[in-house]
Parts: sequence; structure tokens; C-alpha cells
Amino acid sequence: MGLRDRILGLALLCAAGVSHALVLGPVTGAAWIGRPLDLVIQVQGAMGEDALSSCFEAEVYHGDSRQEASRVRLVAHAGAQPQVTEVRVASMATVDEPLVTVQVRATCGQKVSRQ
Repeated sequence: MGLRDRILGLALLCAAGVSHALVLGPVTGAAWIGRPLDLVIQVQGAMGEDALSSCFEAEVYHGDSRQEASRVRLVAHAGAQPQVTEVRVASMATVDEPLVTVQVRATCGQKVSRQ
């Protein structure tokens, strides 16, 4: 193994030591026609990471109609387990279509998306 390979290996090892990870987990809640949307998504973070409301974005669609971002609320709070944050996605508009699509993105640290 040459010096170049050792330097590359050391650089990769250092980069891995400072990497961050977020996993968007299961979704609880339901979309009922005639009621506002209310979902909770579990977010598993790495040791020492805090997931804040400002670290998430959500797009909500009722059928093909995108709901205004100002009418979608995101609230993050600590979950029951360590390193777990629960992100609540709530829509002020009532669901008026049989198909609802929600796309949530973690925007801080590593970018993660779930639809």
C-alpha cells in the first residue's frame, strides 16, 4: 500500500467521522375527506443531533392541487425514544380529494426526502 492510498484512506476515515444521518421513519395518522390533514412522522437522528422544525419542508397535494405552504404547519418535538423526533404535518385546509400526497424533506445536514 502506497503513501497515496494511506492518505486517501485517512481522508475518507476523517470524513466519515463527521457525517450526519437522518432517517425519516413511519407515518402515523390518516387523511380523511372533510377533515384537515394531521400526520406524524418519526425522524431518527444520529447521536447528538437535534431535528428542529426549521430543518424540514413539506409539500401537500390534494389530488393534483398543491396546498399553499403558508397553510401547512410543521412542528417538531422530542419523541419517546432517544434520538427520535416526531414531526407533525398539519394542513389548515380540509381534505377534498380521495388522493393526498405529502412530501417531507429534511433540509439540515444530510438531505433526506420521503413521499
